[in-house]
Amino acid sequence: MDFQLLYPRFSDAEFARRYAAVRAVMAEANESALIVYGTPGADAEVSYLTNFLVSREAVLIFPLKGEPTLFVQYFNHLPNARKVAAIDDVRWGGPDSMTAVAENLRERGIGAARFGVVGALPWHRYNKLWPSLRGAIFEDFTPRFLQLRQIKSEEEIAFLRRGAEFSDRAVEALERDVHPGMREVELAAIVEGAYLGLGGRTHIHYMATTPMRNPSVCVPAQYQSDRIIERGDVLITEISAHYHGYPGQILRPFAIGAPPTDDYQRMFDV
Repeated sequence: MDFQLLYPRFSDAEFARRYAAVRAVMAEANESALIVYGTPGADAEVSYLTNFLVSREAVLIFPLKGEPTLFVQYFNHLPNARKVAAIDDVRWGGPDSMTAVAENLRERGIGAARFGVVGALPWHRYNKLWPSLRGAIFEDFTPRFLQLRQIKSEEEIAFLRRGAEFSDRAVEALERDVHPGMREVELAAIVEGAYLGLGGRTHIHYMATTPMRNPSVCVPAQYQSDRIIERGDVLITEISAHYHGYPGQILRPFAIGAPPTDDYQRMFDV
C-alpha cells in the first residue's frame, strides 16, 4: 500500500530540493552530519527533513553523504512513524535515543567528526551524547537551518493555505455557534470541530470572554475557564490550526448578543 496516499506528504522532488540545499550549507560549514532533535510542538526541523510530526521524541541523523536515520520514541510509536516518514530508515531509539545516535554515528565511521546540532536538544540529552563520541565537535547549526526554512516552496505555500483555511473555518464556526449561556471551555470543541475531520490539527486556540462595559481581560487566554458567557460579553481570540505542520493564524473579536460598545468598535476599526 502506498502510504503517500494516506498521509500528507511533499513530493520526492521537494525533499530532494531540501536535501540539496541543506547539504550545500553543511559542506560550507564542514559538518559531517546533523543531529536534529524534536519533541511535540518543537519538531519543525525533524518534519522538514522526514515528513514525520514528532509524537514523543525523535532524533534524526542527517549525514552529508549517505542516507538519514530517524530514531523515535516510544516503541509503539514506531509503526506509524514508518508509515508517515518520507525516509526509509526509521528505528526505535531503544532505552536511550542518544546511545542509539552515538552508535549509529560510529557505525558510519564519523564518530569523531564535526556535527551540527539542530533544535532544542536538552542539556541532559547532550550530556549523554558527547561522552560517547570522544573527539567529536558539536556546534549549533539551528540558525543556518532556520535561514533555509524561511524560503518557502510552492508546495509549502499550498500547505500553508490549507492551514489558513482551517483557521478561517474555526473562526466562522465561532461566529455561527457561540451564544450566551455557554461555558468558555465549550469554545474549544467549536474551534477544533471545524477542521479536525478535514485533516487539520490544532496549533493554538487562545480565547477569553469578558464584559465589554467592564472588561477584566486584555488578551486571549491560553487556557479556557468555566466562566459562563453572558450577553454583552466580548470574545477575543487567537486561532491557529495547521495542516501537517503548516499553520494559519487569525485574530478576531466577537460581540456576544449585543452590538460592540463604542470603545470596542473603535479599537476594531483601528
